[in-house]
Amino acid sequence: MAAVIQRMDLLRWLLTQVSFRLLKSLPPSIPAGKLHNFFGYIPDPQKVVDTGCVRSVVSHRLEISFGPRQTPAGDPLEIVFKSGGPALKELVTVLRNHIIGNAGTNLLLTLWVDSLTRAAVAAINASGNPLPRPTQVTAGKRLLEDKATEELARKKQKQDEKAVKDAKKSEAAAARRGQSKEQYVILLTSSHDIDDGSLRDRAMTANAHKSLGARVVDVGSTSAGTDKDMFAAFRRAGVDNKTAARTAHIEKTNFLTMNFICHGGVAPALVNNCSFRAPLNHLEPGNGVKVASTFSSTYIPAEAARVTLLAIEELKKHYNLTLGYDGGTTLKQQSIYTFHVTTPDREASSLSLTVSHRCTRHNAGVVLIPTPIDRNPPGDSQPNPHLGISSHTDPIRVTIGIATNGSLTITVAISIA
Repeated sequence: MAAVIQRMDLLRWLLTQVSFRLLKSLPPSIPAGKLHNFFGYIPDPQKVVDTGCVRSVVSHRLEISFGPRQTPAGDPLEIVFKSGGPALKELVTVLRNHIIGNAGTNLLLTLWVDSLTRAAVAAINASGNPLPRPTQVTAGKRLLEDKATEELARKKQKQDEKAVKDAKKSEAAAARRGQSKEQYVILLTSSHDIDDGSLRDRAMTANAHKSLGARVVDVGSTSAGTDKDMFAAFRRAGVDNKTAARTAHIEKTNFLTMNFICHGGVAPALVNNCSFRAPLNHLEPGNGVKVASTFSSTYIPAEAARVTLLAIEELKKHYNLTLGYDGGTTLKQQSIYTFHVTTPDREASSLSLTVSHRCTRHNAGVVLIPTPIDRNPPGDSQPNPHLGISSHTDPIRVTIGIATNGSLTITVAISIA
């Protein structure tokens, strides 16, 4: 502790020299200006992150302002002040704020103190003016400085101890929580073969309840001239709370955007494109349209599960079904298989999937077609002849289609980027 106090006293004395004696005594030939401007200087946070040392960033800023202190050959160069005044005197505050402790990277800044002191002495001597008299440090003032230094050291020690305790608490809390749900799912699915289709059905059912299609409010169509309030239609649907109405409005917007992605067979990455968002933001600022990763990892898989459940519920209504399928290598090495389910009254429902291995079982008049996701070669884009829509090929793609022989025809194509 005594060594720290002694070193801090020395640094404080050097800074006092630069600030209150030498810089104030610079000759009038050095005009006041802002060529050495340190008013409000704060080290660039990005540079601090890049270098890992705030004092290195301060030293670099000083070198930009005053120039190098040695030639390429290693010979010393003296600093020449281009301007003086309050802007230069603020440099002392910068140095005082960043010279803390007694070792390490403080050496960078203490060398600058020495160089600035020599430069100020040289400028005063060159003008013919006498150097200012050294200031005297009284015993009382030194005692106050010693107490302040000890208090600073104690405060720093308490902060370090608190940081260690907080880190231990965080680690203990994380240990109690255990691994994340996602980690457990990955471990379980990678180490076990799931042969029981009911587990897959339960997982699909749980995911289907999270889909936008299951939550979105069907508010119908309204004209802008009739309803000036954008939430009026949602209030008519029973959503009276304005916050809930806005949430429903945003969900409806994302649901329609997802339909555009799926029906158009385009990659979800399109929603990140500025050209796509520009008209949306123009029509409705703050529309709440999510980014592509949300569509590909959350909305689209949940909607795929929901559509699959709807197909299963439709098939449960029929018996004596005839099941057939055909396949074609329309996607290079990856085939598309279309399963045709024909009912006695000529109604049809189909599920078209990109598959490598597919199991189909016929139980008590119910046909269940699981929908795992398979990888496809990137960059492939071929039309799907069975659905009549473009099936844009992304790294992962699931295409689901449902059709009935009546006025109602539902076709849903789902692409995952």
